[in-house]
Amino acid sequence: MPSALQFTEGHTSEYLYDAAGVKRKVKQVTTTGNLMVPMGSMLSVPADKVAVTTQTDYCGNVIYENGTLSKIQVDGGHITMSGGKISKASESYRATSQVNKLNKAGGNYISRIVENIPVGKGAREKALKLEKEITNRNKGSINPDLHRRPRPE
Repeated sequence: MPSALQFTEGHTSEYLYDAAGVKRKVKQVTTTGNLMVPMGSMLSVPADKVAVTTQTDYCGNVIYENGTLSKIQVDGGHITMSGGKISKASESYRATSQVNKLNKAGGNYISRIVENIPVGKGAREKALKLEKEITNRNKGSINPDLHRRPRPE
């Protein structure tokens, strides 16, 4: 298990494990660049070259980012803390919020995930394409009073 990694630009990840080998902490330092670290070397990053430092603490099934509760791992997924609101990994907070708003306005909708798109290159484009396809397929049953494109003020 690595205790530290450093990339040629100086970005650093330091790891702390307990006696059983369970990861307990990761400290990541992102540099401003222009720091050339030879392969196989570890250099201290001068304070004026540090752009961002983040720390992730792992306490059993609870994960903290920079001292703030970030995630709680549960059977079948995790609960994510997002802007002070809790959302289960199997539900979209944004979609649930939209559905609640539509139902208050007289709709009868449910929120569900129709396809899980892995995070990474092209994920946003895939999600938007899927959303357009579903919208086009359901155009006949969409209430135009509830589904309007927002107009700039």
